[in-house]
Amino acid sequence: MALARFHRDMGMLSRSGQCNAFDSAADGFVRSEGCAVLVLQSLGKAEADGSRIWGLVKGPAVNQSGVRAALPVPNGPAQERVMEDALAMAGVDPAGVDYLEAHGTGTELGDSIELRALVSVYGRDREPERPLLLGSVKNNIGHTEWASGMASVIKAVLAMQQGVIPAHLHFKNPNPNFDREQLPVRITSEKTVWPAVSGRPPRAAVNAFGLSGTNVHVVLEGYQGPVNGPGTDEESPAPSGRPQPVELVLPARYGDMPTPDVPGPVRATRILPLSEKSPEALRRLAEGYLSWLERGDVKQAAEAHAGEFLADMAWTAGTGRSHFSHRAGVVFHDSASLRAGLDQVLDHVRENAGGANQPDVPGPVRVAFLYPGMGNHRAGLGEDL
Repeated sequence: MALARFHRDMGMLSRSGQCNAFDSAADGFVRSEGCAVLVLQSLGKAEADGSRIWGLVKGPAVNQSGVRAALPVPNGPAQERVMEDALAMAGVDPAGVDYLEAHGTGTELGDSIELRALVSVYGRDREPERPLLLGSVKNNIGHTEWASGMASVIKAVLAMQQGVIPAHLHFKNPNPNFDREQLPVRITSEKTVWPAVSGRPPRAAVNAFGLSGTNVHVVLEGYQGPVNGPGTDEESPAPSGRPQPVELVLPARYGDMPTPDVPGPVRATRILPLSEKSPEALRRLAEGYLSWLERGDVKQAAEAHAGEFLADMAWTAGTGRSHFSHRAGVVFHDSASLRAGLDQVLDHVRENAGGANQPDVPGPVRVAFLYPGMGNHRAGLGEDL
């Protein structure tokens, strides 16, 4: 909520309710939520393991914008440097990249700075009939905050694999600083077939930056080796690699019964935690457990399943109930010892019913870590925490 208020107060949220990156109507972004996970392996290991390979990371680069005109405004020269660094690491010529998945701030100023930077780098030696295709997934799903860069990578990799670039939505009138007649760039405002490439795999780049001033750029390449995984179809939408044996690594005991092929000693002792808001309630709780143990079905289950049944009961009491200030615990190893322990709890509660021997249990301490924002702080402020 604090971040949402910050975005609102900074005037960064779109009044139109949608992201309009690179359009003249760009007036901010729309917040959305997302989560993404990428599994990275070296190419040789992925092929040896039979992993499903979606694409190749050819060259990543990260830098810092340094001093900027304002917090949400990217630094153009820093953007150009991070692009150059990623291309150099990948060993790829800028004109050899087919599509660029842009950050897309959704503001006139931010979009203009990003456009100028990418044209300065990727426009070099680019043939007019083969412009750089450009889009931003934010126009489709909103700004997913910390997952936005991951969303961009996933979109670029899937587009390379499928050979189709999804439409960049809400692009009607270009940013006034974007002269598409002069610049070697084309916004993919419609679903676009990936341009045919001769003699090399398809290539894409992803550009991203954050409020902290961090800039990230990565060059990606389509994978054209043997397809190890079974691919996708309507019945199996989640591709996977070849079946492989996985070593079973478990502790000697799991719960109260030996796991298959993993022998181990049975855990002989358990603890039943009891807690309530008053001594009287604690007494009733102990009596309730005693009454429960006398039920015929409980006796039968305890006899049939020995320690497992009572272990499940104790585990549920420990993890499934709230714990209050009036507490007791019963250490037991079977039904008889559990009954004896509960009787002791009842005796103790009755002896101390007057409260004279009951300690005053303090409530839980509340701890808050406060980082108040954009001011200057001493180095290592949170280190001790």
